[in-house]
Formats: sequence, C-alpha cells, structure tokens
Amino acid sequence: MTNRDDANPTLHDPELGALVRLLADEEATPAQRADFDARRERLTPEARRALDDLIASERALRAASARALLASIPPTPSDLRDRVLRAARADAHPRDQRAAPAARFTFLRANWAFAAAAGVLLALVAGMLVLSSSAFRAPVWSEHEGASASLVSFLASEHSRCAEIGSNHANRKLSTRDPRDAAALIARFVATDPDRVLNAVGEGFRFLGAGPCAVPGGGASIHLVFVSDDESCAPVSVFLQDASARSPDTLPGAPVSLGHCPDGSALRMARVDIRGALLFVAAPTDELADQIVARLAGR
Repeated sequence: MTNRDDANPTLHDPELGALVRLLADEEATPAQRADFDARRERLTPEARRALDDLIASERALRAASARALLASIPPTPSDLRDRVLRAARADAHPRDQRAAPAARFTFLRANWAFAAAAGVLLALVAGMLVLSSSAFRAPVWSEHEGASASLVSFLASEHSRCAEIGSNHANRKLSTRDPRDAAALIARFVATDPDRVLNAVGEGFRFLGAGPCAVPGGGASIHLVFVSDDESCAPVSVFLQDASARSPDTLPGAPVSLGHCPDGSALRMARVDIRGALLFVAAPTDELADQIVARLAGR
C-alpha cells in the first residue's frame, strides 16, 4: 500500500468509505461494524490511524453542522413538534439498514452534495427526536439540543462498543490496562488523587482499561471502563474531558441527566471542581450513576 493509500484508506475501497459514513452517522448495524473492524485490521498502522481520524472528523463535521443549523432555525411550534413525535413513535416499520455498502457508495458518488446535506439534516432531526422523547425528568444540559444529541449519541455508542469486552474496538481503544498507567492519564485532567477516580465506581467493580477518546465539544478526553467482579452487572464507563476552553455559560452548574443509552444504562454529566474538567458517567442503574458522580464531583 502506498503512502497516498495510507493517508486515505477509502481511496481504493468504496465499501470501506460507505462503512465510515455509517459509523459516523451511528447507523451501522452489528454486522456492518464487524465488517468495518475486519477491513481495518487488514490495513497498515498508518492507514488505521488515518481511518480513525477520518471517522472523528466526520463526527465533528456533523456536530458542527447541527449546531449551525439550530442556531439559524427558529423554535418549532409545540403542536407541530408533538405531531412529529407521535408520527415517529407510531412508525412500526423502520428503514432497513442492511443495504449493501457498495450500493450506498455508488449513490453517494453520483449525488454527493445532495446526499451530504440530506444526511446531516436527517441525523439532526433523528437526534432531536430521540433526545426529546427521553423519559428522564432531571435537568438537562443547556447547550443547543443538536449538540446535546450529538454528545449523547457519541457517549452511548462508545459505552456500548467498549462494553463488548474482548471486541476489536474495546481492545484497540482501551490500550492502557495497568492502573498505574491509567493514573498518569487521569492526572492530566484532575488535580486530585487519581485513585479517587479509579475507586469511584465502588466495591464489586474492577478497572478494565482506559484510552484516549474524542468526546464532542473540543478538548482532550479519556474513556475508562470498569467491569463487575462476578459479571453480574453491566460495565461502567467514566469519561473525563478537558473543558478549560469552554465558555462557562455552556457548562452545567450541577450534575445533570443525559437520559439513557439504548441498553438502559443511565447517563450523567457533571463538572469536576478542579481544572475545569467535565465528567460523564454511563452506569447500569440511575442509583450507581448518581453515586459515582457524587464521589467525583463532590455532591
């Protein structure tokens, strides 16, 4: 494979390009994710890094487009919003996502401009519908709904993928397995004793691994995963993000709920009272999520 191929792994593999877009849109099925992982494993290390950067940039583009669109669109009348939500919930025949990636790519090549715009708009609408129909009643993040939807989608996806212990994605991302090395990563985000973070999940759980992440919103971030000692409970994810460059107006004043992941895990967000770090937690129960936030955010 040439240097040019390493810089753009999708150049001679249109099916891989289609899979990248599905992953960026969080629309890939388990079979498509497995296909992507298998194709990625066959690439050189340089091409893998380029592919990961491509997915991250695609997600960042979608989040930025969502924020720009929402900033220029007036609020939707409540009666229209209610009718749209009722229609979405009544739809018993969701779109089949099993179409061959090659066919998707052929269409995109012929209609790339229209498809790109339509894709962003569809992702925005879908994200807003999911967020608006969540059942939680706790305070929610005050940033634009589009940004919140992008954040929730990303956190839920990464938590779910890394909860599949032993999967290619989890093994690749959670490359730091020694708690001492993880403590060094944590120290970049919080001034407190890193063991406070490593022990925040509580008894019955052990640290599995950690690695760099790409939580939306700018600023470096890491993802830590903890598993149940007896495998009686689903894994817990703890994300830390540097929020020093964010405007204070966009940060939560108190811990907030971000709803739930598709697997039912509770999502929480809070400020860690040192170094301006943001904390995100995905835990099997609301109670456990709140306990972790209280231990780390001092509430």
